[in-house]
Amino acid sequence: MSGVSLSVVMPTFNRATVLRQTLLALALQDYPRDFFEVVVAVDGSTDDTIAMLQSISVPYRLSFSWAARAGTAPARNRALAAAAGEVVVSLDDDIIAHPSLLAAHAALHTRRNRAVGIGRLELWNGATLGKFARYWHRRFDEHYRKLAGPDYRPEFVDCLSGNLSVRREDMLGTGAFDPRFREYNHEDTELGYRLFQRGLTFEYLPDALGYHNFEKSFVQGCWDAYGDGRSSLILARKHPATASRLRLAARRKAPLPATLIRRALTSRQMSLKTLISLADRVRTAAEVALPSGLMRVYYAIVLDACYWRGARDQGREEGQDSC
Repeated sequence: MSGVSLSVVMPTFNRATVLRQTLLALALQDYPRDFFEVVVAVDGSTDDTIAMLQSISVPYRLSFSWAARAGTAPARNRALAAAAGEVVVSLDDDIIAHPSLLAAHAALHTRRNRAVGIGRLELWNGATLGKFARYWHRRFDEHYRKLAGPDYRPEFVDCLSGNLSVRREDMLGTGAFDPRFREYNHEDTELGYRLFQRGLTFEYLPDALGYHNFEKSFVQGCWDAYGDGRSSLILARKHPATASRLRLAARRKAPLPATLIRRALTSRQMSLKTLISLADRVRTAAEVALPSGLMRVYYAIVLDACYWRGARDQGREEGQDSC
């Protein structure tokens, strides 16, 4: 069997157990082992990640490097710099690959040049998740239902680096990931926009299936939403044409409860860490008393407020407080 050579590039931070499961799943790929490698960029991990990588036994070529914590985009670039394959498959460290994942990405780049492959993600352990985790992943489900629509044509805003492929020459030709995107989110959207500007097209690959080995608490979700707000503003300032496609353009007058929570979480009178802790205490009590529908409303309000706090803080750091 012949095929294009693939490099799976993967950043990781303090997730040794989850990363091990991800690497073992890649050993079960339908794609020939001689045609792919896995490159892990350890982003300042202080847990057992290095020891695990040194001891794990897998049938494919695995390489890794450690560097001080720099953030998502710099770590992805470090893995990319060490990659040798014709095609780069960007995979998150918590994605359990279905055996067909790499073959589906390879098939796209065998039949087409200048293409971006957008893989599919589903929830791995949904039956054991709490209300917040189910809420969080519902947004992923909506995203992939949209991509699967018969009349929908994928575009740059659909790029999620957790399961994405592009030819290495095209990735490097764009300058790879922008290192300013150290926070959660939008390093992939920004890359997708530059690939779009270079004339690449996007294709949804439902057979490039990965299962999200989800381990995210409400507090982690709040901090991710905060990082999302910061990175949204960076993206909009770098590429003004993208602003209308971001949440930044959708701020509307909210109902009174949402307005009060947003004002509290964007207040300068208390640290965001303290405010998130308080919101988490409310969540703990509310999840016992309230049905899932009302909890989804609460999650959405708090995460929205954290998003706008992030955008506001980023604007102030840039000296342009417009949020």
